[in-house]
Amino acid sequence: MMESARSLLELFRPDSSRSDPKQFERGLEAYENGRYLEALRFWRLASRAGKPEADYRIGLLYARNEGVIGSIPDAVAWYERAALKGHLDAQFQLGLIYLNGVKATLGPNRPEMWRQSTAARLGDKAINLHDLVFPNGTGVAKDVDAAFLWMSVAAEAGKAEAQSILGDMYANGQGCVRDHAAALRWYQAAAEQKAASGEFALGDVYYQGRGVPVDFAQAAIWYHKAAEQGHVRAQVALAFMCLKAPGFPKMSKRPHGCSRAPLRMTIRSRSTTLRCCG
Repeated sequence: MMESARSLLELFRPDSSRSDPKQFERGLEAYENGRYLEALRFWRLASRAGKPEADYRIGLLYARNEGVIGSIPDAVAWYERAALKGHLDAQFQLGLIYLNGVKATLGPNRPEMWRQSTAARLGDKAINLHDLVFPNGTGVAKDVDAAFLWMSVAAEAGKAEAQSILGDMYANGQGCVRDHAAALRWYQAAAEQKAASGEFALGDVYYQGRGVPVDFAQAAIWYHKAAEQGHVRAQVALAFMCLKAPGFPKMSKRPHGCSRAPLRMTIRSRSTTLRCCG
């Protein structure tokens, strides 16, 4: 019997290990060795035993197309099971997915192509079939209210990436009333955890004067912190400030063409001296 067929049979075969407290760990071992269907089998058992990490891991299998047909809607269903049990990463993933939405993709062997084809051939009779085959649909509608809810939960629980994004949502009025003061607080919370996204956002806040006085020196300090962590947009912003920002001292050395020659200048604020290098 082929290994994949054997794995499928094992997936649905009654198992005497349902009470095994190490189901999740056995699934993790199978996953790390590339046996995704076996991992799914054990994680389903762990999920039935109430382990939210198992729900989250099953969601990842659907999101990554590992051992199952890739499906973000199915991933969302499993993330929600985990999120409602307090799983932080699942809450964050839900926030991201609802913030952007996921369109059903067309193409050969894609679920949405099959759904449209059967709908054209069978008409209304296809509805029950679709509900059976795709109980969670083939796409995820954008929902900024749900995104704001889950991102808030994850941010309150201390996830730095969620804090940065929640700051963006407050700054742009997505799922909430625009509130620059709230945005600043969440950016600061993320930056306190040394999240480059939060540091970059603080640079933008001070550069643009969003809810605070414009302060190019503070902007450069925060851009520099993010740039040192490899944040590309911060690196670009810092280089732009070195080259173009009004009121800054002239550079002692300019880059030649597209070379990486250092840009050196000193930016002074009331209590900080920053030596800026691009």
